[in-house]
Amino acid sequence: MNWFMYRIICTTLCLAGFFAQNVWAAKEFIYCSEGSPSIFNPQLASDGATNNATHSIYSRLIDFLPGTTRLMPALAVSWEISKDGKQYTFSLRKNVQFHSSKDFTPTRTFNADDVLFSFNRQRLENHPYHGVGDLPYQYFYSMGLDEIIADIQKVDDYTVRFLLTKPDNTFLAALAMTFSSILSKEYADILSVQDRKTMLDAQPIGTGPFVFQRCTKTQP
Repeated sequence: MNWFMYRIICTTLCLAGFFAQNVWAAKEFIYCSEGSPSIFNPQLASDGATNNATHSIYSRLIDFLPGTTRLMPALAVSWEISKDGKQYTFSLRKNVQFHSSKDFTPTRTFNADDVLFSFNRQRLENHPYHGVGDLPYQYFYSMGLDEIIADIQKVDDYTVRFLLTKPDNTFLAALAMTFSSILSKEYADILSVQDRKTMLDAQPIGTGPFVFQRCTKTQP
């Protein structure tokens, strides 16, 4: 495992460099922020410190090409849009590994179940994780996705279809934002059985290039 140091003025995050191809060279990376992350799940936060700290822990279906607003494949390798603009079908990347921790070792790779879990947690009030934590899904609702997304269907393990209530030109861009990060359903299911749901947002498991190790608050 390669090691990185992600340092914030008020919070020190120790992260392990991670990627399926193990291409990261060992090094130390110092990052200074104006404050501490409020939580380690960008779905639940709107502050810059949280979004900056978690952006590289998680991955999204699509991303912005660095320095631009152009979209590029990420966890989705491609997508198709129906002629009426109300169906978006995503082909998912295969063999993407979730991170491991001292409390969790994944038994499978990323698949459609994780996509449905990550978005349904935010949009469905009866979802078992919707009410976990005291923070609202501010970005999800401010972008109007609760009204735009009519349903999300698992076509197969590596194909997901979003059904919209109406065409929306901003939909793909919303999926590239940090709040659209993909979490591990397997990790969430284990924490639910253990009655430790809040750990999902405190000890994050993602597929990004950095692996969360610990958070230690320090004095400026």
